[in-house]
Amino acid sequence: VDWAVELIDGEASLADFSGPLSGTVTFAEGETSKQITLGVVGDVEKEGREDFRIKVTPQSEDILVDIDAGVLDVQIKDDDGYDLGGQVYFWGKGDPTKQYLMDGVDVGLTSVTQADTQELFTSVASLKNMKLDASTGTSSAELWADFTDVSSVGFSIALPEGASFVSALSASKWDIVEFTGNGVYSFSAMWSGGSNTQTADTLQLGHYTFDTPDLGADVQFSLLEASAGNDAGEAKSNASAIDMTIGYESQTAVSAASQDANGSYTMSSLSEGYYEVTMDKDFDLYTLTDTGYRDWSQEVRALTASDARAAFLIGLGGEASAEAIIAADVNKSGGVTSSDAREILLMSVKDTGKLESNLDWVFIAESADLSGVGRRSVKEGVDWEQGSSLLLADDAAHENLVAILMGDVNASYKPEDDLILFT
Repeated sequence: VDWAVELIDGEASLADFSGPLSGTVTFAEGETSKQITLGVVGDVEKEGREDFRIKVTPQSEDILVDIDAGVLDVQIKDDDGYDLGGQVYFWGKGDPTKQYLMDGVDVGLTSVTQADTQELFTSVASLKNMKLDASTGTSSAELWADFTDVSSVGFSIALPEGASFVSALSASKWDIVEFTGNGVYSFSAMWSGGSNTQTADTLQLGHYTFDTPDLGADVQFSLLEASAGNDAGEAKSNASAIDMTIGYESQTAVSAASQDANGSYTMSSLSEGYYEVTMDKDFDLYTLTDTGYRDWSQEVRALTASDARAAFLIGLGGEASAEAIIAADVNKSGGVTSSDAREILLMSVKDTGKLESNLDWVFIAESADLSGVGRRSVKEGVDWEQGSSLLLADDAAHENLVAILMGDVNASYKPEDDLILFT
């Protein structure tokens, strides 16, 4: 059987291959399959996937080829990693002058998974909850294990210079072995309690501390391998290494922001697969001045009786945007009622109990379909969800997230620092 590579216009080229692009394979009596090996030239350029074909031509009518029209479609998969980035901005009720880029937002990835066309494999270990802190100069990222009743776990990671790992597992309950050599940190732990007494499916293994990157710089972690097992004899290993680069967007992208701004984010060299982008914004209700006066946060100041009135009108069937409806459901009951209006009114008069239980930031993908959100259908997980879930299957992905302050139905929030508009 003769075979030859056929190029497709605009796809793979001759420069992508090493070795012969045609040949002949001979079948002995009883043989039904043969393997053809093609050499592919590697590079470090992100260039997407490239298609080509292999044309198979039998030399005898007695040979039947189980390929449609004797042509096999093949694809060279780019393995140089994928980039993910975007901006986080306040929704501003659709008013462009109020759509501020959000500073002080922690951007992270959760549920890092490997995927192929047949099955979705959950990664044993993943980096989560990235915290970039310019004020102290020390930042962190957590490492978690995700496996049913995990009783043994191990991983190796290439640590960037200046980074260190601090275990979160109790030494009284886990037998832990750590080793560092040639820039690679290795960790293994075995549950030392009784059999089948460790039932947690998700464990924080520990966290990395590292020097906060300068604006425009980044820090890269390479999770080389990870594995886990349980008392039932089940075992799981990461399908491949996971690279995660933590850093700020370039200077020009946040040129009006302070150095600790997370209004833009980027994560590079990620493996192909499914990811969940998560956001978090910490704030204090107030700070005390030297004279004991409560200096309320911008979040608290944004809440007024007008927001309570707006929530009350939504509960009566008044028209409002999906973002306003989400902001109005402060008790997260799944519907906007007079109870929410009462809660917001108490929040506006500085009822700290109501503020502590209700005041929060939520983040929704800009691309999310909010058409199903109504005053009686607000609950997260039904018509919307925090963050964004996406499949990285292209060279680069861009996902903006919209910040909504619970209770701020009229979108009157303003950042304390110089205003940074989202564009």
